[in-house]
Amino acid sequence: MAMLEKGSPAREMSFASMVNDERYRAVFYQIVAFAVIMWCGWFLFTTTSQNLATRGMSSGFDFLGNTAGFAIAWHIIPYEPTDNYGRVYLVGITNTLIVSVVAIFFTTIVGFIVGILRLSSNWLIAKLAGWYVEILRNTPLLLQILFWYLAVFSVLPQPRNSLAILGAFELNNRGFYMPAPIPGELFWLTMLAIVIGVAATLLLANFAKRRHLATGHRINILWPSLGLLILLPLAVFLVTGAPLSFDYPVLQGFNFTGGTSVPPAFCALLI
Repeated sequence: MAMLEKGSPAREMSFASMVNDERYRAVFYQIVAFAVIMWCGWFLFTTTSQNLATRGMSSGFDFLGNTAGFAIAWHIIPYEPTDNYGRVYLVGITNTLIVSVVAIFFTTIVGFIVGILRLSSNWLIAKLAGWYVEILRNTPLLLQILFWYLAVFSVLPQPRNSLAILGAFELNNRGFYMPAPIPGELFWLTMLAIVIGVAATLLLANFAKRRHLATGHRINILWPSLGLLILLPLAVFLVTGAPLSFDYPVLQGFNFTGGTSVPPAFCALLI
C-alpha cells in the first residue's frame, strides 16, 4: 500500500484552498465580519472619546449628580430646583406611571363602551363608533397630544372664568383643579378593609372554581364579592366616623388655592 509522505499535497492545505473549502469558508467569513465590526466599534469609540476630550465634554452618567436648576410643573414626590438630575429622572418615571395607571382605567371603560357600540344593530351608531376607532388608531399620538394641548386646553378661559364641573371641579387654561382628599387618623382601617375584601374575593373565586371542577356545580359569587369589595369597606368607613375630608380649590386673586391640580400637559397626554 502506498504511504503518503509528510510533505505531500494531501496533507498540506493552502490558504486559498481553505477559503474555498465549504467546510471552512463559512467560519472564515464570520471571523472576518466579526473582526471588521469590532474594529469599527473601537474606531468610533476612540474617535468620539478624543473629540469629547478635545471639546472639554464628559460622557457617562456622572451628570445625574449635578444640580438640575429648573422647576417641574407637576410632581407627586417632593422636588426642588436644587435637586440633581437623578431626582428629575425619578420624578419623570413617577409621573409616567401615574398617567399610565389613570389612562388604563379610563381606556378600559371607553374601549368597552365603543366596542359595544360597534356591535350595535343601529347603522349610524355602529358607523360612528367605527369612525372613532379608525380616526384615533390611524392618527399619530404626538399629533393628538399637540391637538389637545394647543387647540383645546390652551384656549380655555382664564382662572376667573373657569368652567365649573359639578360644583367641585374647575377647568381652565392652567389645568384641571379638583378637591384634595385629607385622610383622618382611622382611615387606615378603611384601606385595610379594602385589602381584606380583595383578598377574600380572590379566595372565594378560587374556592368556587375548585368546587366547580370537582362537582360540576357552579357557585354564584357575584353578590358576596360585591359585599366584600364595597359593603365591607363602606361599613368600616362609616363605623370609624367617616375619617376623610376634602380640601376644595378656591379662587383667590388670579388663581386657585387649595385642593390639587394637574397641568394642561398632563390632561393632553392622558386624553
